[in-house]
Amino acid sequence: MSLSAYLDSGADLSVFPSSDLELLGLSTGEMEEITFSTASGEEVRGRLATLPFEIGGQHVAVPVASCEGAARPLGRAGVFDTFYVVFDEAARKTYLLGRDEPDMVRMLTD
Repeated sequence: MSLSAYLDSGADLSVFPSSDLELLGLSTGEMEEITFSTASGEEVRGRLATLPFEIGGQHVAVPVASCEGAARPLGRAGVFDTFYVVFDEAARKTYLLGRDEPDMVRMLTD
């Protein structure tokens, strides 16, 4: 199954609608209940699961909170610690570069 999400560098967690998680065969009732804050400071109750994602051909475990009405932001947890994230504002593009790619590691640490 394929779902679209947008990369949100301001979000700690990824947040998907509960209906998406149910489509993936997950029962939200079996997931850990959490409270998290939105960018506006509103506290929201939801459920938390770690889901397998494939991003750029790489398999990544991403913690995802469920919340009805969520616009599918893909937050930093599980993503930013797996990839170098490069925002090219002039070209209006975002690049996710594997941290284990030797050429990328050399380029970004020199």
